[in-house]
Amino acid sequence: MNTIDRNIVITFEDDLANQFIRLSQAVGGKVTSKINLNHKNEIPHLTLYMSTYPTKNIELIINKLAEIAKSTKPFKLKLKSKSCHPTGTIFINAVLSDELYQLHKELVEAINPLREGVYNKKDLSFSGMTEKTRRSLKEYGMWEVKNSYIPHVSVGRITDLKDCETALSALPEKINYETLVESIALVETGHDGTCKKTLMKFKFKI
Repeated sequence: MNTIDRNIVITFEDDLANQFIRLSQAVGGKVTSKINLNHKNEIPHLTLYMSTYPTKNIELIINKLAEIAKSTKPFKLKLKSKSCHPTGTIFINAVLSDELYQLHKELVEAINPLREGVYNKKDLSFSGMTEKTRRSLKEYGMWEVKNSYIPHVSVGRITDLKDCETALSALPEKINYETLVESIALVETGHDGTCKKTLMKFKFKI
């Protein structure tokens, strides 16, 4: 079966995207980072649902995304903290509002059946994986979904967890970003969960 990696995300206007790029550059200036955000092939984003799919189902996925977007109203997204995930990924954490959670949940429930059980088996041996995240990967194709969902923007990824504090020290003490979410995007997944290319955008009901 031919498969393809795709991510359903929230992307940002240039002003906010540039701020996340600067944060990524700050992390990369302190420690070696696998994620170096830019506008070309590591585009700042917040993942809603990322997985591997049979290539034959992509059109069905696009149709589902269009349906969901048409029934979703714009909502505010707030990002208020920073953290270092057990995988070594440096997070700018979003507030899990009711609107954000419901959008994530609706996407998972609508798109998950179209995986037909496919997932990236390489992820099973990824650093930071637990039995819980392995079960989630097999059931949903993504590590942390629904009640375990952690909405965030990744601004760096370190290889040694002892560098977590150094990486976090490169970021501002107080994190406070806010934007209005008016669309979702289907993107090409790059290395380490990065966004390689925006393929399609789906505007919400205004």
